[in-house]
Amino acid sequence: MVATIIPEQEAHVHDALDTARIASLAGGAVLRERLGSVGAVRSKGTETDFVTESDIASGLAVARAIRECDPSARMLVEEPEVHEQLGIEPARIEDGGELWVVDPIDGTTSFLHGFPCFSVSVALLRDGRPVAGAVHNVALGEVISAAEGLGADKDGTPIRCTSAAAVNEALVVTGFPYDRGAPLDRQLAVLAAFLRAPVHGIRRDGSAAVDCTHVATGRADGFW
Repeated sequence: MVATIIPEQEAHVHDALDTARIASLAGGAVLRERLGSVGAVRSKGTETDFVTESDIASGLAVARAIRECDPSARMLVEEPEVHEQLGIEPARIEDGGELWVVDPIDGTTSFLHGFPCFSVSVALLRDGRPVAGAVHNVALGEVISAAEGLGADKDGTPIRCTSAAAVNEALVVTGFPYDRGAPLDRQLAVLAAFLRAPVHGIRRDGSAAVDCTHVATGRADGFW
């Protein structure tokens, strides 16, 4: 369902959509330059959840691009080092108002190994609700974006989901949790159920943001 927006908000939404696209491309340009030379790596939370110097460099590029378009922008970037280097406090979603949320690399493990499935995600929230956003699939060089009242597109061309009506008609995509305990057990149980359904196929690429764009463009029929 496409939301209806009043005319005086439309220009702002268009501007936000343009900013999200520009910022995601800025982060992607950094990642392409650094692919194969990612810099220092550390883990966060678990031994399989990584942060690299490239995450931070991409985050800085995205944040600066947003600030060029909107000097008063409030931001929440996944990597705290970005806020530290820019000298800005991370905003909080619960405080309301408008807030840019940034994931500099979704698919860091893939990026580390040179596996071509990672992305940059940028979105504007208003009081916790998405207004506009973009996901830059760096390997494919495409930007999937959407905004309230404006629909969704791939590089300016409107997109839509598939019409698959049953599991046995579907290609589905998924991911595995970093926590290899009970959450993984639950995920494996769901995976087994889909395999027995059976679905046409299951794909696991390593970037949930990319997986969602595959559903949005009709390349895949579902994601969990």
